[in-house]
Amino acid sequence: MRASENPIRQAALARLLSFIPPEVLAASDRMKEIRSKFVDTARDKELALRVLKLKTSFDGPVDGKEGSILIITGESHAGKTTMLERTLLVDPGLQEYKVDGMPIKPLVFMEVKAPSSLQSLAVDLLKMLGYPVKVDMKRPAAFRLLLEKLQERQVLILWLDEAQNLLQNNPVELGILANNLVTIEQNPEWPIRIILSGLPDLDMLVDNYKQIRSRADHWPLGRTTSPEHVATWLHKIVEEHATLALDDTLYYYNEDEEKWVDNEDFALRLIHASDGNFGTILRLIRDAVECGLKDHDAAVAEGTAPPSCRIGRDNFAKAYSNIVGVLNQANIFYVPHWGDLPGGMARVKLEEMRAASQQEPPSQQQDEEKAGKKVKPLRAGERRK
Repeated sequence: MRASENPIRQAALARLLSFIPPEVLAASDRMKEIRSKFVDTARDKELALRVLKLKTSFDGPVDGKEGSILIITGESHAGKTTMLERTLLVDPGLQEYKVDGMPIKPLVFMEVKAPSSLQSLAVDLLKMLGYPVKVDMKRPAAFRLLLEKLQERQVLILWLDEAQNLLQNNPVELGILANNLVTIEQNPEWPIRIILSGLPDLDMLVDNYKQIRSRADHWPLGRTTSPEHVATWLHKIVEEHATLALDDTLYYYNEDEEKWVDNEDFALRLIHASDGNFGTILRLIRDAVECGLKDHDAAVAEGTAPPSCRIGRDNFAKAYSNIVGVLNQANIFYVPHWGDLPGGMARVKLEEMRAASQQEPPSQQQDEEKAGKKVKPLRAGERRK
């Protein structure tokens, strides 16, 4: 059971929050709604096609082999789990139902614990299926029982998230793991389609084990490198989800082209800060929105608030600093030599901080003058198109 589904935990959390003043929770409550909204990408459509291929592989000449194991790999915060949840957990054909009082589970989803062996995986899956078993049950017996109970619960798709935790075994155990995954997939009495998602370490299953490679639809998720994509997600979250506006450090009016344009340099900084990981980019955007909302609420309380809350570079610098813990002089969103700093939310080494501190962070005016930009000021309450 996940924490969000545990009524006892939810009651305990509600009591804790009841002692916090409502005005303090205002920005957090709004962020909860903003974070619950999704950002669609081309990857969602790609996943839908791959899952459809996985499901239809039960019927036809590829039954039992080609495309029967979907393996999705990517760095942490690449968006693997969220993308799969959005596709699988809402699929009407994969919802749990009952037959003569017995729960039927077309889809079984489990996060693999670290470290995990084939024996512990079998035991954990049996518990998830509702069968109490001894933790020290021997591997052969646990696996045989697992095959039986997967059939009894009429499981059609088994999704193991964080599957790289299965690789922390010796080569002999890994070979047994690969063979047993194939056994689940090609069980003559009840074949099951398998989805494995996890870190790039998981690629080694495809590279080193022919029995997996011949059955796998392998999809390594690449990093984001497009400023245009970043700009699309930025506008989506800030303007649509949060109903706020971007300030002139991120979105400005180009007099020569006579149109509003996105700050490409900022997008490149955001890509570098997140190492191009989709989930990390979204996290930084949402955290920047939260910083902006909280700063605006504080200014309202002091009577110094501007007419509206606008999200800009300063909010991203603050969000980045809150996560990574760097000074402004070594903040990717401020320094001119940001490409020389470590990206991917990595902490900057002390000597790098000291070297960076010799240079002052550029002002907004300096940035604009350097880029030759003429910025059209916004009117109070104006929202950019």
